[in-house]
Amino acid sequence: MRRAALFYNPISGRRKKHRLRDIETVQSILQGAGIEVEVAPTRAASDAAAQVRLAIRDGFDTIIACGGDGTIHDILQGLAGEDAALGIIPLGTANAMAHGLRLPLTPERAGHALLSAAPNRPAVGRIDYRDCNTLPAFRYFTVAAGVGVDAHLSYNLNRLIKDHMGMLAYYSKATHLWLTHRMRYREAESSTNGSTP
Repeated sequence: MRRAALFYNPISGRRKKHRLRDIETVQSILQGAGIEVEVAPTRAASDAAAQVRLAIRDGFDTIIACGGDGTIHDILQGLAGEDAALGIIPLGTANAMAHGLRLPLTPERAGHALLSAAPNRPAVGRIDYRDCNTLPAFRYFTVAAGVGVDAHLSYNLNRLIKDHMGMLAYYSKATHLWLTHRMRYREAESSTNGSTP
């Protein structure tokens, strides 16, 4: 890691009041190790991929996602298939990917862990689908992919309730959906070609 572009989501996850201080802590750790660091907030989920591609085009060899699984997912859309590494500073609510990779959950410890991290190539999946206008589209994913009630839970969970209740908001909404949501059959096809985008 020589040049790192650090992107953070200013409105998601835990410790929002301390977000800038957490980001500055990580930036200081990396700069103290001689790494050039540029910090920027993600503007919107739809813009994160473009921000990442621009950073890679400008010569950044590492993209650091500071946020939760949603932020990582948004950044992955611009990073998949590129010659750059992904670093993670877990600042989300669930941090499923960080837990799965056994990453430290505090910004300071995660920042130090980045300095000694060995490159790892996690499996990346791709979902091809039709958007609301029935046009072909695709998304990359790492931790999980869902349709139906699972997707409804992820995308319709009230941000204010999630911020206030944390993981309890997920459990409460999931229980409500399982008891009240009309489940529908979905058709899906899966294939493995042995390569990662």
